[in-house]
Amino acid sequence: QVAAVILCKRIGAHYMTFQAQTKAEFRAVLLSCLQNEPERSVRRTTVSAVAKLASIEITGEGNNWPEVLPFIASATSAPAPEARELAFFLLEEMTATVGECLQSSFQNLAGLYNSALQDPDQKVKTAALKSLGMLMAYLVDEEESLTIFSGLIPLVLQTASGCRQLGDEDTLQVINDVLYDLCHSSSRAVNAHLPA
Repeated sequence: QVAAVILCKRIGAHYMTFQAQTKAEFRAVLLSCLQNEPERSVRRTTVSAVAKLASIEITGEGNNWPEVLPFIASATSAPAPEARELAFFLLEEMTATVGECLQSSFQNLAGLYNSALQDPDQKVKTAALKSLGMLMAYLVDEEESLTIFSGLIPLVLQTASGCRQLGDEDTLQVINDVLYDLCHSSSRAVNAHLPA
């Protein structure tokens, strides 16, 4: 885990000195580490390193890491709940990159969130809620972009109802945070889904 923390802190400066082939190999190794690391805390730290690298490689000028979104999509449909949860940890860490540079993928991402909000595993559902909440808060002033994700609000509310019945206070707090941010949106699409 210490190595992953150091990697996360120093990746930006060193990565920029790599040759193109070395960069490609490094990115592949990072995704492989995420996929194969059994220790949760190491995976979480590696997620931060991947997100930092994504912010370097995926910019308004282009996507130099086209493998990262297919990796996330694949992880969301993996049989292991840990892999599905990891995909949403990564999306949460990449909120700014996704919000600024990956608008063309919003429809696909909305589909991933839709599935995850109905996942039988509560950790997956919670990770998806947090990630979706961060993204919607980031997009709160972007009417067109927010409209794509606003259709997920009924699922968020349904999840809240289920959590209330189960006494799941932690997930309810996440949902409350998401709804608080959305209540301040002037988006008609969002307000159409929120009870008065």
